[in-house]
Amino acid sequence: MDGVKGINSSGLERLENNVRNIEISEKNEISRRKDETIDPKSIAEEFKENLEKLKKIFKGEAEFKIDKDTGMIVIKIKDKESGEIIRQIPPEVALRLAKNIEELIGVIFDERA
Repeated sequence: MDGVKGINSSGLERLENNVRNIEISEKNEISRRKDETIDPKSIAEEFKENLEKLKKIFKGEAEFKIDKDTGMIVIKIKDKESGEIIRQIPPEVALRLAKNIEELIGVIFDERA
């Protein structure tokens, strides 16, 4: 490494230590996040509060539900007058895909047991 301009051995050691510290911090953050339990209802409530603020700006109406098959939060933006669904997040296709993937995972694990 002596041939690289501007980097001496002590600078390289400090750089390696910084990289190691960052990697350790990232691993700690990942394990901390794994320990946290995610409550879909509290997340849905938070989304609902934020969307209520947006509803004042836009003229649509938001409906929140938790899909029973996937456990995903589904938001439907509807026209207030007609009731027509303007947009769904995630789209219906994504919900079906998630459900099919969960079923496939279930089949795979059943075969291994």
